[in-house]
Amino acid sequence: MTFTADSAATIRDRALANWRARYLARGEDLDITEGSDAYNEVDALALEFEGIGLGAQEAAHRVLLRFAVGQDLDDFADDDGTARQPASSARRVVSVSGPVSSTVPVGGATFGSAGGLRFQPIDPATGAVLTSIETDGAGAATVVCRCTTTGVIGNLVTGTILTWSTAPAGFAATGTIVSSGSSREGEDAESDDSLRARLLERRKERPASGNRADWRAKALEVGGVGDCFVHPCLDPATLRYELGCATLVPVNPRPAANSYVQNADGTLGAGLDPAYSRRPSQDLCTTINRFIDGTHDADGNALAEALQQQWYPATIRREDWGAVRPEAWLVDVTIQVRVADDSKFVFVGERTITSVTDATHITLNSGAGLGTGDSLAVLYPTDGTGLRTAIRGGWWLCTVASRSGNNITLATPLPSTVGLAGAPVRSDPGVWAEIRASVCAYFDSFGSGDVSIPGRSSRFPPTSWGANDTIVPARMLTFALDASTVIDAAVVAPTSRQVMQVGYVPVVNTLTIDRLT
Repeated sequence: MTFTADSAATIRDRALANWRARYLARGEDLDITEGSDAYNEVDALALEFEGIGLGAQEAAHRVLLRFAVGQDLDDFADDDGTARQPASSARRVVSVSGPVSSTVPVGGATFGSAGGLRFQPIDPATGAVLTSIETDGAGAATVVCRCTTTGVIGNLVTGTILTWSTAPAGFAATGTIVSSGSSREGEDAESDDSLRARLLERRKERPASGNRADWRAKALEVGGVGDCFVHPCLDPATLRYELGCATLVPVNPRPAANSYVQNADGTLGAGLDPAYSRRPSQDLCTTINRFIDGTHDADGNALAEALQQQWYPATIRREDWGAVRPEAWLVDVTIQVRVADDSKFVFVGERTITSVTDATHITLNSGAGLGTGDSLAVLYPTDGTGLRTAIRGGWWLCTVASRSGNNITLATPLPSTVGLAGAPVRSDPGVWAEIRASVCAYFDSFGSGDVSIPGRSSRFPPTSWGANDTIVPARMLTFALDASTVIDAAVVAPTSRQVMQVGYVPVVNTLTIDRLT
């Protein structure tokens, strides 16, 4: 049942009105103005009744899942046959250098970050502590490491420098986190909001007997899976529906809401890490398949044969199900804005970097109008897959420290100078970072694409449960208009609603802010 307690003021005013009405009914009147005896007596009683009402409200809410919090929510989960999902550890791949063509004992050494996090080198197949590192002919090697602290805190971005506690013999003192399919995002323990939503979903469609909710629930047990969408069986080669059981399309966890930041010192939050995408690695899909096959545990570690147990029914053929890595659907976004102070657009359109001296000194084809404190956006090139490097959205924001003619000195260094000669430069009116954060978070709210069956969705969970499958320009327009100092805006690209194809997840590629004229 639902029950909402009345405030003390509401109780007082209602009681005084009723009391006076009784007096008036017998031809008399009662002074109920503030400060009167009647007012003071009822006001004092109303405070007591408010407390009783709040207690009744809490009792009523505790019997409803949609209001449950904390231990009450855990009790609901226990009654439902599940539990709050625990925090998981991030895995990062670290590039190291040492003696050429050698096998060197690790000796229990670990990596440490500048923030005090500790990363343990592990065998990616078993999860056991790594005992030795093999280098190639150039002395290079990569090491999979597990953060010893669980949660999103371990999701350090690509390029982060880690320091050995005690470097193995002949190795450099530091290593660098690199982009790799063996990386895995750490997750905090399931929040009340997330657990409540999952329990409500379980009531909409109870996971059982190998139904689609059961497949999804099993995939979500695997560490590093942010969500999983279940489709009728797809042909992995064509992404067309075929007869069969289920195709699982997992996606990575969403970055923390406050992580879509480019910090003043040039470091990035996880939400702007160019290595991040909702698209998972093939390694994660393999881990899901092995976990459901029963050969590995939920962290991807191999199980002894005596402990292996196939999860799916024996009546289902192995070729009729599988976790499939979705393809990336690259989307360019251009938003025009008009800000309260038009002078914040120091110049309109694009200028070009003609040469780069070092990470803090560039030369433009025109430095006219630029002054100390002005904000610029520099577009980084694409990699071999068409994705922008350096930062999600492609444009790196930087501040002018000084200018001499066309020569610009930047307040903080650029992350890289490779490929910047000829790169476009735009003026940032001070709202670029805010709009970028909202748009990237919006893209990270998507699930996989869907194929509609007349009258209903063919994907589970369906879009009606909240996972987007259509990019709506009007939604991004709202983000721009909500940004501070923006007084008008228009979304130039994409020009219309974009519906994702099944087996794809959207990736914001180039996110450009322009002046609305």
